[in-house]
Amino acid sequence: MYKILHIDSSGFFRKSLGFEFSSKGFYYLGAENFSEAITILEKEKDVEIILTAVEFTDGNIEDNIRKINVQNNRQIPIFVISSTNNTARRLDIYELGIVDYILKSTSLTEIVDKVNRFCRNQDLIKELKTVKIAVLDDSKFDRLKISDIFSASEITNVSFFTSAEELENSPLDFEVYIIDMVLAESSGEEVILKLRAKDEYTPILAVSAIENSKTISQVLLNGANDYIVKPYNKNVFLARIEIALRNYKIIKGLLEKIK
Repeated sequence: MYKILHIDSSGFFRKSLGFEFSSKGFYYLGAENFSEAITILEKEKDVEIILTAVEFTDGNIEDNIRKINVQNNRQIPIFVISSTNNTARRLDIYELGIVDYILKSTSLTEIVDKVNRFCRNQDLIKELKTVKIAVLDDSKFDRLKISDIFSASEITNVSFFTSAEELENSPLDFEVYIIDMVLAESSGEEVILKLRAKDEYTPILAVSAIENSKTISQVLLNGANDYIVKPYNKNVFLARIEIALRNYKIIKGLLEKIK
């Protein structure tokens, strides 16, 4: 359950949006202005998301957002909900590092959906921070791309390998494998077959610039859980790892019940 603090001078809007969030399982807190919000944040140290309007009588949004971040010594994700649709103003507010700028004319359901999608993505990243990931790719450029994706989400438990031999000799046990299909000294398919001979269920994701349907189907039949085509989209890349992990946990749970 995510704890949300909503700052808006309209009691009716707070009540309406609060009802929508509560019905979706969120813990909702409302504040009429930033002064009240600061007081709430002093007591509620585990607020995870802030929704705020732009205009208040007790300071401008720029100063108030900075004040919140300094007081809490952390960057709380912030969504701005405003009736102001001025492009220049929106860009200025985005520069503050907010997650999204939502127009007040947006339906309450859609506002909740936007926040919910963000929360699901946060849950995904939290889980990925707990698993050990192996990446096999002999391209320095592609290793850097993958490293940048993980680093942006503060996922640090990743080991990079440039050859199949290096991966095979690693003493570590990994919970996810990301294997490039085109390697200088061996093929990715051979690596997958060897991994599957040792472990039937650990998630393996094949990566390649090759989009040929026959190649993809063969790689999947050889034991890969998924096939990701380069170049990478950060959100899709992380989501596919999460889906493979989720399916693995379901299978693992079923096997434990059988035992």
